[in-house]
This record gives sequence, structure tokens and C-alpha cells, in this order.
Amino acid sequence: MAAQPARDVSPEAHRHAFTTWYASAPGLAPVARLLYEQLRFPDHWAPSADTEAVLARPTGAGVPLGVVRDVGWDLRATFARHGLGHHFGPWVHSHEHRRRNPARASSASPAANSGRTRRSP
Repeated sequence: MAAQPARDVSPEAHRHAFTTWYASAPGLAPVARLLYEQLRFPDHWAPSADTEAVLARPTGAGVPLGVVRDVGWDLRATFARHGLGHHFGPWVHSHEHRRRNPARASSASPAANSGRTRRSP
């Protein structure tokens, strides 16, 4: 899909890329916008059963966690809805920086905000 490479730079670009992608499947075309809106709604996400326990280990040990994500909306509400938001300090969404992921500047932000340095994968 031609729209996919630039999807991370703004909420509008993300919506366009995903609705175009959904619409490319004939059976999904009539509901492409609805599917995208459901994707954005926190109640349509379900964390794995062990998510709380897995996140509690590093945060309980004092290890700061941050989120770097290439979505077209703020994920804080989704994590909060499922009682997980308190595990994270800095949040960086690519659209907030108008950058495509992976963008080194975007992924460095949580490290800078936490007072730690970013380690490359």
C-alpha cells in the first residue's frame, strides 16, 4: 500500500493508511472507517492475562519504562482503561513528532525524559 510508509507522521495519515488498507479487501471496504474507529477505542483492546505481572516486575524493581509507538492516536487512554498506564513514564507517539518510525529522535525521547540513555537494539 502506497499510504503505509508515511502513516506515522500524523493522525490523519495513519487513518488514511489503515482505512485504505482495510478497503483493499472487498469484504472490508464498506466498513473500513468503522474498523479503524474500533481499533482506536480502548475497550476493543485486551491485554494478555499476564501483562500486569510482567510489567510489575521491572517497575517494582525501580526500572523505568516508557512507550515508543507508531500509532496515529495517544495510547495512554487504552493503557489506563486496562489499569496499566501507571507502569510507564514517558510516552512517545510518532505522530506527535511528525516522524516515521523507527526514527532515532523519537525513540531517544523516552530515554531523555527518564534521565537514562537509549540503548540501540
